[in-house]
Amino acid sequence: RACPGSVAVCAHSNRSDGHDPAGAQDAAKLTLQLDHSMGAGHHRAWYEISVRSQALYDNVNRTLFVSKRNAAAVRLKTCLSPTGLAIAFFFAGAGLGFAFDKAKLDTFLTTNACKYCDLTGADLSGRDMRGADLQNAQLGEANLSGADLSTLAMEKRTQPSNLESANLRGANLSNANLAKAAAARVYLREANLTGADLSGADLSHANLQDANLAKAMLDGTRLGGAKFCGTIMPDGSTNDSGCQPPSQ
Repeated sequence: RACPGSVAVCAHSNRSDGHDPAGAQDAAKLTLQLDHSMGAGHHRAWYEISVRSQALYDNVNRTLFVSKRNAAAVRLKTCLSPTGLAIAFFFAGAGLGFAFDKAKLDTFLTTNACKYCDLTGADLSGRDMRGADLQNAQLGEANLSGADLSTLAMEKRTQPSNLESANLRGANLSNANLAKAAAARVYLREANLTGADLSGADLSHANLQDANLAKAMLDGTRLGGAKFCGTIMPDGSTNDSGCQPPSQ
């Protein structure tokens, strides 16, 4: 079959009837041939070849685009894998409550008050915190060993330390002075209260599950509604009176 132009791209059919095969083999086979004749009837063939060539070019570009897009999706999926997310959250954790707010700690050390603030993991060991107001504060894993949280003597009255509803899970309160502290509903699960002075303190409805009260002073301590489960008492015994029965 003649090709238009002296050097041209020519389409050849694989069928004897002159029609192109259907399906995936429909694309024209392109070859280079020399020809010096260009009849009017060849214009349509040249046009069809141009269209098919453009379609082939578009398909190649589309395939490359999809491949690049899929590769980008794979990279994004890798970045957002569970491990990647865990690492991201780990580094973001410093500003999202995994450590105490230093500004809040500085405020507390200045004013002796820190309601609703986050002092998680703060080192307050040995500090004079008499009359401190820590209502609803987050003090999980904080170190308050040897801290004095007893009543503050004022001119005409006394001011007890306020630990109502504070979170002190896992905190170290060994040998701390909490005499007459207002600590209703305080969360003391797994807290270390060995040798602590809790005389006259209000621990009503406190959570003392797995807390260690060995050698703690509980003279006049209000414990109504407190939860005991795995709690080590001052005499070294374990109080499981508040444990939930195992599910059947």
